[in-house]
Amino acid sequence: MQAKNSGFTLMEVIGVLAVIAIIAAVATPQIFQAIQDAKVTSLVQEANDLKAAVARYYKDTGTWPRHIPTRNEDHFNQLMRNSDSSGNAIAGWNGPYIESQLSNPITPGGYLDLQVTSNANYACDLDGDGNGDGTFITYRIDGVPDNLAQNISQMLDKDGANTTGDEGSATPRVSKPLGQRLVEAGLLTEPQLDLALREQKRDGGFLGQVLVELGFVTEEDITACLALENDVEMVSVRDLEVSPDLLSLVSYETARTHKLIPLAIDDGELTVVFADALDVVAQDAVERESKRTIRVATAPEPHILEAIERNYARSSSINETIEQVLSGDSLDVTAADQDSPMVRLVDQIFATAIKHKATDIHLQPEERNMRVRLRVDGILREEIVVPKAIQSAVLARVKLMANLDITEKRVPQDGRIRFTFGSGYVDLRVSTLPTNHGESIVMRLLDGGAVQLSLAELGFAPDDLRRIEQAISHPYGMVLVTGPTGSGKTTTLYTALGTIDREARSVFTLEDPIEYTLPMIRQTQVNADIGMDFAAGLRSLLRQDPDVILVGEIRDAETAELATRAAMTGHLVFSTLHTNSAVGVIPRLVDMGIDRFLLPSALVGIVGQRLLRKLCVSCKIQVEGANPLLLGDLADVTDVSDHHWQPVGCDQCNGSGYSGRMAVYEVLLVDTSFHDAMLEGSVESKLLELARAGGMTTMLEDGLAKAQQGLTSVAEVLRVLR
Repeated sequence: MQAKNSGFTLMEVIGVLAVIAIIAAVATPQIFQAIQDAKVTSLVQEANDLKAAVARYYKDTGTWPRHIPTRNEDHFNQLMRNSDSSGNAIAGWNGPYIESQLSNPITPGGYLDLQVTSNANYACDLDGDGNGDGTFITYRIDGVPDNLAQNISQMLDKDGANTTGDEGSATPRVSKPLGQRLVEAGLLTEPQLDLALREQKRDGGFLGQVLVELGFVTEEDITACLALENDVEMVSVRDLEVSPDLLSLVSYETARTHKLIPLAIDDGELTVVFADALDVVAQDAVERESKRTIRVATAPEPHILEAIERNYARSSSINETIEQVLSGDSLDVTAADQDSPMVRLVDQIFATAIKHKATDIHLQPEERNMRVRLRVDGILREEIVVPKAIQSAVLARVKLMANLDITEKRVPQDGRIRFTFGSGYVDLRVSTLPTNHGESIVMRLLDGGAVQLSLAELGFAPDDLRRIEQAISHPYGMVLVTGPTGSGKTTTLYTALGTIDREARSVFTLEDPIEYTLPMIRQTQVNADIGMDFAAGLRSLLRQDPDVILVGEIRDAETAELATRAAMTGHLVFSTLHTNSAVGVIPRLVDMGIDRFLLPSALVGIVGQRLLRKLCVSCKIQVEGANPLLLGDLADVTDVSDHHWQPVGCDQCNGSGYSGRMAVYEVLLVDTSFHDAMLEGSVESKLLELARAGGMTTMLEDGLAKAQQGLTSVAEVLRVLR
């Protein structure tokens, strides 16, 4: 190992390493106490990693020596991010990192060497000066304080680590690169890994992030792989609700800064979920703040950040913010400062809607106030009442965020807002409409990260799952999903599209609007104002050599005809249609002008669906005796059980008895048995008989079966389907 000393002053060397925080210009007792407070003993025993102790000291004091150039602080922080708590390069990282091995003895008043190494066998900038270096350089730190040197040496000796040069030096743990582990797990192919490594080399960043951005793996895949490698439990926090008492142990600032959230407490031990399970700085911060020992779990970073925003009040309550707005001298809606009361008020309304998993936000002006209503689980409920005095300012702020004309209040306008939430974003589709008491604004929430499910997770019954998989496995033909607005058709279509081999097949979509961004799929926004409607887009798309096409909605005869002919000419076409049932699609297409003789050749499958509210798992009860709602004509539809489930209502479900929604389905496979009926123009009742004879279960039957399982109530099934 050779030291690279030319061109650098001793102070710059110290700055790059940030061991500067230990050698800072303070008295030796202060340094020794800081290291003790940072629990260097535990650190060395666990990871033999001086680097992390330095970082903890810096985090605690917030100080850097005044004579160190600030440019080196950022470089050191980058090196820290590229190194794990065992002194190895973070999984998948091929750039420089700080190796924890101490190459020379630590003696009072002496020196120590830390090596900055490049994983890759090519020259890169290791010291942050903008010039290329070799595969490693060594930084020598002179003048190690006596107490610090003795303390670290004792800890290393206690752990059996020998730091007297190369002879008997500590061996870092062997860790397979992240890419190799993903390939071995069957989650990644060698060509995909090769492409990701090239992208990483060109653009920088972490390999895991590159793989996710390319759509090769998910955040969950990365986290699961790292959790298995480091023997850490992986948990789900997507629907996590943390009690206020537990949240009080860890501040919002700590949770947000270190990307963590408390999960549970058992016998005084606090379980905390970290985005980086090896971040000893974060672990010590939580231990000091909560004054408890902690158990480490992990989850994907985006999920943790979303859970933080859902569970912590980012500032005061909405009502307190309204009071601040009313007591202020200005109703400035153009402020960029997030601490502006008006800006914060609108952000809080959005965050509250996301927290409650609302699908729509209604800003409803009335004579004396404005109501803010949220559609949760398909039901509108009032959330807050906004004073009339600030109604115009709230509406103007929303219109400004949606890039609408805030001076135009006489005509409807449509826009879109991208609202940052957690580490991701939520798109809001905004519609304004003039009313007698002011503009009504309705916003549809479109969570770009929501569609990450498999077909099995959508709630298909086993037989329905087999049937839908059979339909989408056809090389060509048309698969239609039908149901009213807000029944989950888009989620079903996107999830089905996710099962397609996007590497071997060319996949396109035509949407209005593009609700979710999908990797390795070419998505096109329909814009009727410039003549780019579904029909025009589909005509052009057919010249793009597609294998699979998703058409957001069949709205007119021309789109229906183009989609039908595309399905008959070797393309697999997915789309939606508004009918009351799966069999209702066939006469609807005929009404739109599709020749009857084309339908048997084009259609391969039809899915009808509705969304039902799910019973709250915290308060639902099982009642003995048959449900009286099933004793009439429904007795022929399902088996009547000697017990049934009922909603109750609790704090977890806001007293409604229901929490979340699920879908009920009917899956019709179009085969030769439908040929004559289609050509003859048979009525829906005849088509339904053929579908039932082919094994189709209706939505009503599926819903009642799920009610018997305690997933929903019979009353909810009948509310939606009768």
